[in-house]
Amino acid sequence: MLVEANEYRILLKEEEVGRWMLKPNCLLCIDSGEVKEELFGEKVCEPVGGLPAIWVNADQREEAERLGYTVADSEAVIVSHLREIIIQRAGEFREYCVTED
Repeated sequence: MLVEANEYRILLKEEEVGRWMLKPNCLLCIDSGEVKEELFGEKVCEPVGGLPAIWVNADQREEAERLGYTVADSEAVIVSHLREIIIQRAGEFREYCVTED
């Protein structure tokens, strides 16, 4: 299965266990529950917990942090998503690590 430009897929044993679309040169601003004022940008739900989030231009980092958002670049989004999948499916990784003598 193909992916679109700026999309990533996480596979485990040939099964897709994660997929999400990134926005180049943008930051994902996740509503921490402490947001004082909403930023203008593309509204999405972040891939790990499904929290409300907004993609904004990279130059808006300081403003987003000041308003109470948790700010992540694309690399951090992928790492967080992969980390959560590993935690949720830790038992499935065991068969890859255990060898018989």
